[in-house]
Amino acid sequence: MTAAPTAEPAARARRTRIVRVAQVLFSVAIVVAIFAYAIPKFASYGAVWAVLRTLTWAQLGLLAAATVFNLLTYWAQLMAALPGLRADGPDEGGLDVIVLFSTAREHLAARFGPLAAALTPAGGLWVAYPKKAAKVPTDLDFGVVQEIGLGGGLVDNKSCAVSHIWSGVRFVVRLADRPGRS
Repeated sequence: MTAAPTAEPAARARRTRIVRVAQVLFSVAIVVAIFAYAIPKFASYGAVWAVLRTLTWAQLGLLAAATVFNLLTYWAQLMAALPGLRADGPDEGGLDVIVLFSTAREHLAARFGPLAAALTPAGGLWVAYPKKAAKVPTDLDFGVVQEIGLGGGLVDNKSCAVSHIWSGVRFVVRLADRPGRS
């Protein structure tokens, strides 16, 4: 009877090791695919190697150290970007912050309602859409985003520049519609 509880943590630890190895292999496969397929489409490896051959050993060491530092620093973000990985909200119902990037009215309209329903009463749904100056093909602007948000039962209360490409608008549940308010 006591062997079962000790076998379960061991099996969980083994599964965790297998998942981590699979994550590393998947990351390596992505890097290989980028270097073998994507980069040759717009860059010359000959030119890159010519520049690398002119670097001193100290410069190559610094380049390698920066590469390792970046890999270690951004490992969590790389793992979070794996397909199928998701963060679940709290068990008591809802998410405090949701961020949706969209370039199309149809995409935004289809996703806004379910995401709004997933918010906590005091949560915020940020919608990011391309700025006009970014020259990204889109049928969204502030007016369209606001129209969809108001139609979804939320109100906009903040806007910001997310980057040089994206603008953002935050939607929240009206104070009068929150539980415990009259």
